[in-house]
Amino acid sequence: MSFRFTAHASNVRAVSSSFGFSQHVEYSAITMSCQQKSSEDRIRMLIDCDAGRDDAEAIAMALTQPNVEVVGITCVNGNTDVDNVCRNVLRLLKVYEREEIPVFKGCETSLLDIDKGKGIDHGDDDGFGNVHDYITPDMSLLKSEHAVNAIVRLADQYQGELSLLCIGPMTNIALAMRMDSELPKKLRDVTIMGGSLDGVGNTTVCGEFNFAVDPEAANIVLNSITQPATVLTYDVCEKHSLSKAWFDERLQIGTEKAKFISAICGTPVDDPYISWDGLAIIARLRSDAVLEKESQYATVELGCGLSRAQMIIDRRGKLEKPANVNLVKKLKMDIVKHMLIESVK
Repeated sequence: MSFRFTAHASNVRAVSSSFGFSQHVEYSAITMSCQQKSSEDRIRMLIDCDAGRDDAEAIAMALTQPNVEVVGITCVNGNTDVDNVCRNVLRLLKVYEREEIPVFKGCETSLLDIDKGKGIDHGDDDGFGNVHDYITPDMSLLKSEHAVNAIVRLADQYQGELSLLCIGPMTNIALAMRMDSELPKKLRDVTIMGGSLDGVGNTTVCGEFNFAVDPEAANIVLNSITQPATVLTYDVCEKHSLSKAWFDERLQIGTEKAKFISAICGTPVDDPYISWDGLAIIARLRSDAVLEKESQYATVELGCGLSRAQMIIDRRGKLEKPANVNLVKKLKMDIVKHMLIESVK
C-alpha cells in the first residue's frame, strides 16, 4: 500500500525494523434520545484495540450506531498476541457483516519489551474464549500497511474529524505520535480505557492492565495530547457492573451477533459482569450518559519500583500543568444497558 508521509520515511523504516511489520426493560425514551443525537453528531472513529472480549463489545457498539463511521481498526499486543487480535477483529467484522472496514496489524511488543507476563487470566489464550472454530475469518482482508503508519495517515486524511478510541495498551498510538508530533493536533478527540483513580492496580500493585503492559506508551500519549482525553479507569468501570443474569438475558435474543458474543465470553461469565471497554465507548458516543467527571492533569510513573505504571493524578496542582484528562466518574446505567442491548440486535 502506498504511503505518502515522505517526511517520516526514516521513522517508518525504524518502526518496521523494530516491531516486525509483517430482565425486560422498555427503552423508548432512551431510543428517541439516541436517534436525535445520531442526527446531530456524525463521528468518524479509529479504534485501537487488543481484542479481547470487552474490546469486541466496544467495537460492536460502534458498528451498530448509525452516526458512527469506523474508518479503521488497528491491532496491538495486549489481551493476546497481536496475530490473535487481528484474527479476532476480522471474526467480529464478519459476524457484523462489516468486513469492508480496514484492519491493520500493529506492534507485537511494548516499546521497551520489558514488562512481559503482565496479563489478566480470562481463562483463554486467544482473547476470544478459545472457540477457534466458531467463525473463520478471511485473513486476506488484513491490510499490509502497518497500524502505526495507518494511524498517522488517517489522522492526516481526516484532520479535525477523527475520534480516536484507545482500548488496549497504547504502543501503536505512542509510536504514531512520535512519528508525527503534530498528530495530536489533528485529532478531534481521544478516549482511553486505562489507569485507576485510586492508584490501586489490577495487574501490578499500582498498574491497571493497559497501562502496565506498556507504561512508556501510556506516558507518551498522556503527555502528547493537546486537549483533555476522556478516560474511563478500571476502578470506575468496576462501579458500573451488571449481573450475570442480566448478561445472559440480554443474549437470549438469538441473533447471530448475540450468539457470537455469548460464545467468545464463555461460561461462566464473570459475576458481576463488567464491559470495561464498552463503558469507554459509551462515554464517547453518549455525552448524556456521563453524570460526573473530573478534569485533572495525569501522567504515568515509569520507575522500576512498585509504583511502575501507576496513573499519577495531580489533584493539588503541584506540577502546575494544564488538565489533560477528563476522568469519568459516573455513568447513567439505563443508557449503558440500552447500548449493550442494541449492539447484539
